[in-house]
Amino acid sequence: MMFPVSMVPPNGDGLVVSEEDLVTTKFASYDETGRLDTVYSEPRISYYRRLNAGQRLVMGEGGLTTHYVEFVGDVRAPVLRPRPELDSTFDKSEIAVREGTTISDLAPASVTFEGPVKGQHEHPGGDLVVGWTVPGTYTVTIEAFPALPATFTLTVGAAA
Repeated sequence: MMFPVSMVPPNGDGLVVSEEDLVTTKFASYDETGRLDTVYSEPRISYYRRLNAGQRLVMGEGGLTTHYVEFVGDVRAPVLRPRPELDSTFDKSEIAVREGTTISDLAPASVTFEGPVKGQHEHPGGDLVVGWTVPGTYTVTIEAFPALPATFTLTVGAAA
């Protein structure tokens, strides 16, 4: 229900809000890395109350897995952005046992792999080289935030 400005009831801290403050607004909270943790669609006054309480917020409509916050300018103002696609790929998709395939100059990333051997690795950044001692097909998923997760299929054949 929308109230005319003259009839807007006081909020919990005794301040009178305007009709504009009651308009539904889309915004998100985020962590120190810029990863979104909650998206909201609430009255604008809720945005200001959360902001005043110290919550990290950015105005705009974004998805938890599809957007992130970039900090721009000298004041590091938060700006909501779509997460880019990972612009790197392995140099080979088929390798022999004990051979490696490389993604050059990869940002720090979480790497998971599934296949005959499964596991996870936190990559500190730089060249990522993967290889296996067991032949088979492996699915490798890389999340180098803020890039979207990327999935690669690698085939490991018997040694020549």
